Amino acid sequence: MIMNNDLSTALATLRSDPDDSQALACTANHKPGEASASERDAVLVALGAERAWHTDRENVEVCLLLLDQELAWAQDPVRRATLFVEKARLLHREMCRWEPAHACVDEA
Repeated sequence: MIMNNDLSTALATLRSDPDDSQALACTANHKPGEASASERDAVLVALGAERAWHTDRENVEVCLLLLDQELAWAQDPVRRATLFVEKARLLHREMCRWEPAHACVDEA
């Protein structure tokens, strides 16, 4: 199954240490490949829950990584547009990165 122990462990590690390089790399390298719809949904739920947790703690870099991963896994155009808008807000408000934020809005 695509939602494997490595990803689960990486996400749990990021809660205790948002700067853990191995957990960040594992999360960033987890790709959808040939995942079924139910596997995609499970990963998207996990990524979204972790992003909400890190948002509450203002872990901006981790939130950005998780948004990128959600975008890699999401196929629904409406969901993707919503994620691009969230990413634009994060880039604009928290990181003062206006050009990438505008690019995300354009993509949405």
